[in-house]
Amino acid sequence: MFSGYNLKLDRSFFYDKELSFEEYEQMGNEHLENEKQNYKKDLMEYITQNTINGSKLQDDWFPTIEADIFISHSRMDQDLANALAGWIYYTFEISVFIDSNVWSYSADLLEEINSKYSNKRRNATGGYLYNHESCNQASQHVNIMLSVALQNMIDNVECVMLLNTDNSISVFDKEKEKINTTYSPWIYTEIICTKIVRKKPLIMYRDYPISCNESATFDKSFMYFSKLMISYNVSLNHLKDISDNELNEWANEFYKYYEDINYNRDYMDYPLDALYNFTHRIELNNTYLVYNKNSQSQIKNFKFALGGNEDIYQNMNNKYLIESNSDFNCEICDGYRFCLICCREG
Repeated sequence: MFSGYNLKLDRSFFYDKELSFEEYEQMGNEHLENEKQNYKKDLMEYITQNTINGSKLQDDWFPTIEADIFISHSRMDQDLANALAGWIYYTFEISVFIDSNVWSYSADLLEEINSKYSNKRRNATGGYLYNHESCNQASQHVNIMLSVALQNMIDNVECVMLLNTDNSISVFDKEKEKINTTYSPWIYTEIICTKIVRKKPLIMYRDYPISCNESATFDKSFMYFSKLMISYNVSLNHLKDISDNELNEWANEFYKYYEDINYNRDYMDYPLDALYNFTHRIELNNTYLVYNKNSQSQIKNFKFALGGNEDIYQNMNNKYLIESNSDFNCEICDGYRFCLICCREG
């Protein structure tokens, strides 16, 4: 994950767009349709010596999908989340992951496990009874699988957007302080994950054309119960606040390429750069400079150093790639502190 946004949005955003809300919603629901697979294999395929292989089960039923953006949302905002995903895909041709569109079968998996292990039986009225303790244990396992899969997705994508509506986030005033809360355990999990997951420099998601040659000198659903309601306090300070204004600005910046083909050719391959141009400009410029000043092999080694060793990654990430205004003078990076000279001498 590189960027995270606290997005406040409603249906009015779509009123003046090229397509209708319903058309964007359908597009958002279907654009990752090819990622859906029928993972409803017989549970017996995962059982060896009377033990279920939970790792294999998770990998098959909740696989990590290649996507650019992860949208965290309330179940009651499913249509809005799909419409947003459809608009992003239609406008920028980048993929958006919504868990319920791809992993819509967690309840099926839970039922299959309970049918085999929780003493499922008919009651006098024609319904079903289960062993309570076994059901709780099965639910814990399936929810943990889904939670780990969500964390893997958030770690894998470049950008996370929290769809902040009255259905997902409630704001309370407490002693002149505004407290953000959510009643959804899944939204709570996703927000906390965006706070603690490793933050990757933008360069890890980019493969711009190389300017220097090799001879260069240096290189989730909301849970309803009849009485039980649990709220979680959440901090959104680590997410950048955006709204429909920023989404429109993103589209306007992106379409400048069509007005002037030399404006920014990288927008065609990396449309999120048009958003970062005004939300993460220093980091974006740093990444451009890396590709302008270093050869392909040097950049490859640099990425390996960032991603292959956690200590080196943290050191470089904190000192040289995260947005900071430094007066450190380097003839290679012009003070942006990204190059190997800075890493050696900074």
